[in-house]
Amino acid sequence: MQPGTPNQLKNSNINRLRRIIYQKKQITKPALAEQSGLSIMTVNNLMRELLSSEEVLETKSSVSTGGRRASVFEFNAMHRLILTLCLLEKNKTFAFLFSVHDLNGNILLQEEIEGDTFDKTIAKQQIERFLEKYPAIGCLVIGLPGVEHNGVVQVMDFSLLKGERLKSYFEEAFGFEVILENDVNAVAYGYSQAVEQDYSNAVVGLYYPETFPPGAGVVFNDRIVKGRNGVAGEIAHLPSDPDWSAFSFTEAATIANLLNNIQTYMSLYDPDCFVIYRNYWSDEQRLKVLIEGRIKTEFPFVDVPDINLSKEFDHDYVFGLFSLGIKQLNMELEHFN
Repeated sequence: MQPGTPNQLKNSNINRLRRIIYQKKQITKPALAEQSGLSIMTVNNLMRELLSSEEVLETKSSVSTGGRRASVFEFNAMHRLILTLCLLEKNKTFAFLFSVHDLNGNILLQEEIEGDTFDKTIAKQQIERFLEKYPAIGCLVIGLPGVEHNGVVQVMDFSLLKGERLKSYFEEAFGFEVILENDVNAVAYGYSQAVEQDYSNAVVGLYYPETFPPGAGVVFNDRIVKGRNGVAGEIAHLPSDPDWSAFSFTEAATIANLLNNIQTYMSLYDPDCFVIYRNYWSDEQRLKVLIEGRIKTEFPFVDVPDINLSKEFDHDYVFGLFSLGIKQLNMELEHFN
């Protein structure tokens, strides 16, 4: 293996310091040197770059040992901000939820706009308002109940955004990275990032809205499974599924469809966890028994995956988009080499 150039070595060491400070949030210079394996002198030299860009702030420790207070390096969560836009289906109409996040995931501002006339021009005007107030926004992540293919929004429930090249439109307008993600993919990713359990296999998210066909998302090894054309998870197109234009959307009919899709995704992915989103079930305990019974009947030899019935679709949706934004910024800054 060829040795790295001095600049590559410097960047690698800076990334090491970034990673430690991001994880610890606050750390003294000696502790940073110890955990990074770098000398105090090297830490001093490298930190000048992170301090000058304000990625890191330097303060004095509140604890004194009798001499001078030690310098403390603090992660600056306001150095760059992430703007997320969720397209939500509510009460048989659509709502657009904007959220500004710092790099620790705190929501600084959140606004929801309802209306069937919302289009990319109105979205652009709203984003411009957020940028005026928060110029540190460096990434926009948009969640859609649809699919983006070759830069064009397809299979879209909201007609005014279908066929649009939203990614290129907003990137040209604002000059920073724009990410588009399917809503249920984002929700499943958000759940996988927030849950305490360490799932080494797949996490499958299934979403059953009140009056729209269901959707699915699969996260495997910290990666959303999209497929070649982005249509992985479009379970409303399964050949075993009903005619959704004539579907009753009663709870009994929904449960019957859910059990079939549980069996399908168990066969395909054998996941660690199913998280099933719906605002209301009349008897959650009974539903869990039905799900586990279907799995045990079809796969009597397996350990049943975790079954989580969740009403936190919007929360996991926003957090999933934020997590995708953090992942993008980390790639740009090479924080986590």
